[in-house]
Amino acid sequence: MILISLIIASFYVGGGAAGEGGDWTASGKRYDKHAFTAAHPSLAFGTLLHVCRGRHCVTVVVNDRGPFVSGRQLDLSLAGAKALRITHIGVAKVRVGVPLPRPRPLDANGNLVVAAERLTPQNRSFG
Repeated sequence: MILISLIIASFYVGGGAAGEGGDWTASGKRYDKHAFTAAHPSLAFGTLLHVCRGRHCVTVVVNDRGPFVSGRQLDLSLAGAKALRITHIGVAKVRVGVPLPRPRPLDANGNLVVAAERLTPQNRSFG
């Protein structure tokens, strides 16, 4: 993870009557309290964020705008808040970063190794 900053995060439970989907997010998707999502004032929709509080960490995707409370920079879904153990306190200082991409295998010459399908009599194409 590349650490971006220490920020104050809160969480959003969502509205809607029982049996209905959640409220609509700014990205046009319904809020799902079971999904690992977050609202941020300016990051692009689809941005992945790695959020940590103590030893608890979760990766969320930005799909909404907010929070709209002074001093808070991130609004987590209920699932994200549960993973970070902040549902009982409401707000918490968290570390936010960008997840690093997984390293891709290289050969001895530094070339990217691409997995090739092994040809067998069953998968050969004659045509």
